[in-house]
Amino acid sequence: MPDPRVLIAYFSRTGTTRVTAMTLEAMLDVDGEAMFQYADRSGPFGYLRPLIELVNRRPVSIVPTKYDTASYDLVIVGTPVWARSVSSPIRAYLAANASRLPLVAVFWSYRSPGARRAKAGEAVDMQVGLHDFFQNQAGRSPPRGGTSA
Repeated sequence: MPDPRVLIAYFSRTGTTRVTAMTLEAMLDVDGEAMFQYADRSGPFGYLRPLIELVNRRPVSIVPTKYDTASYDLVIVGTPVWARSVSSPIRAYLAANASRLPLVAVFWSYRSPGARRAKAGEAVDMQVGLHDFFQNQAGRSPPRGGTSA
């Protein structure tokens, strides 16, 4: 039986999620793909823009990706937590690939000082948010295997 094909797809504004994704890529010896957005996220407005996007559920434009998710057995998605939600670039990636996603696993990162005190409820909020995303965007349940933290 051949080894499963795994892709790690992630977005990182500050580098925290990138470090985790690249560590996983090296440990698992799998493909990795960073999401890039056309909008500038530097400076003070760079911190405010995600909140505006999340509150308004505004779609964002991401640079086209290199890998086809349908050619993988597992896609591991990495996202920073923005206002207790999935980052808008990852939301755009999931929306663009919803019908082609295989088994999905999710990891997320916090960089805020309160991250160590993050409650388990926030993890549940993220899972519920991802489930709701798939229900609303794809009109179906999450991909085979659902989502996990």
